[in-house]
Amino acid sequence: MPDIYKSFGEKIRKYRKAKHYSTAEFADRLDVSAGFINNIENGRNDVFKLELLSIMLKELDLPLEELFQLEPVNMRYISLNQDGHTLAIHKINGEPEEKIDVINHHLNYIVRSFLSTISEYNCSAAAIEEISKCTVTHFETIRNLKKV
Repeated sequence: MPDIYKSFGEKIRKYRKAKHYSTAEFADRLDVSAGFINNIENGRNDVFKLELLSIMLKELDLPLEELFQLEPVNMRYISLNQDGHTLAIHKINGEPEEKIDVINHHLNYIVRSFLSTISEYNCSAAAIEEISKCTVTHFETIRNLKKV
C-alpha cells in the first residue's frame, strides 16, 4: 500500500491511544470489528465509507486537515489561466515576496476552513457542492465590486 495509508493509519492509532481506547473499544464505538481497525492502523485497508471516516474523526477529536497533514498551497507557483477558470502552476513573476506570503497565508486559511466545515458538519456531496457554490459567489461579488 502507498505511504498515505500507513500515515493515515499511524495518525488514527496515535489519536486512539491518546484517547485511551483499546482497539476493541474503538471498534465497538464505530460498530466495526477490531480486525478492521487493526488493518486501517497498519495501512492495510484503503476502502471504507466516508461516514465511517467522519465518525472516526469525531470520536478521536481529530480535524480532517490534521489527519491528512495537507501541504500548504504555495502561490508562488500558481496563477489563473486566461480562461479564468483553471489554475496553472508556475512562478509568479514580479509579485513582491511579502504579497505572495500574505496570499499563501490566506489561501491556506480558506482551504483549511473549507475542509474543517465539511468535516465538522459531516457534509454530503450535495452539501459540499452548495458550500463551494456559495464561496465562489462571495468571491464573484467581491470581484464585481471592482467594476462599481
